[in-house]
Amino acid sequence: MVGNSDWNSAKDFNYAVRVCNELGADLIKIHLPSDVEEVKKLDNFHPNEPALLLAGGENMSNFEERLQAAKNLGFQGICLGRNIFQSEQPLETLKIIENVFKN
Repeated sequence: MVGNSDWNSAKDFNYAVRVCNELGADLIKIHLPSDVEEVKKLDNFHPNEPALLLAGGENMSNFEERLQAAKNLGFQGICLGRNIFQSEQPLETLKIIENVFKN
C-alpha cells in the first residue's frame, strides 16, 4: 500500500503508481490523489497497469463522491473496511459501492 502521506501532487501519485508497476505489483492499494483532474492530464498515467484499488482509511464524509472520482480516474475497485463496518447503514454503503463499480 502506498500511504497518502507519501505523495502530495499528481506527479507524485503517478510516480508511486509507476514504481509499483515497475516492481511487478499486480494490484496497488492507494489513496485518491488530492487533485484527480491533474492526474488525468498526465501523458504517462496508465491506471490499469496494474489495477488500482482505492484505500479506505478514516470514514469518508463524501463517500460516494470519492468513489466516483476514483472510478473516473481508472481505479478498478476498493479496499475498504471501516467505511462499511462502522457505517450506520452498511448494506446501503455496499449498494453505493456496487453502483459505482459494477461496470
